[in-house]
Amino acid sequence: MPIEHLLLCTVPAYIDTTELLKHVRVVKNKVAILHCPVQGIPLPNITWLKDGEAILQSDRVRLLMSGRQLELSLARETDTALYTCTAHNVAGSAQIQYNLTVFGNENRRSSAVYLHVLFVECANDKLLSNMY
Repeated sequence: MPIEHLLLCTVPAYIDTTELLKHVRVVKNKVAILHCPVQGIPLPNITWLKDGEAILQSDRVRLLMSGRQLELSLARETDTALYTCTAHNVAGSAQIQYNLTVFGNENRRSSAVYLHVLFVECANDKLLSNMY
């Protein structure tokens, strides 16, 4: 009689933070996206908190990619807070925190960078040598 074995493998929840900025700044009325690159077996459940309170989705606040991204459209100064992503599965849990700062005024031009480039073309190298 053949014997069958079932092997269950679990990997604790893990968040790869190597390329993440934990202090995020965004201009008022722009989009802020916070990432939570979760791994684990089974796939962890993800929850997001704002200053310790559960985040409620709306037209402006959305969870994308099965919770791996938190998108805040039309960022407001009231969105400035500590955001926490927690990933949990049967093998363990992990979390990452972001300090989000919303600054500025949508009418301010100071957030724009203006670059002026001046091209000078010299027709005669001898003209340059006579200048020195």
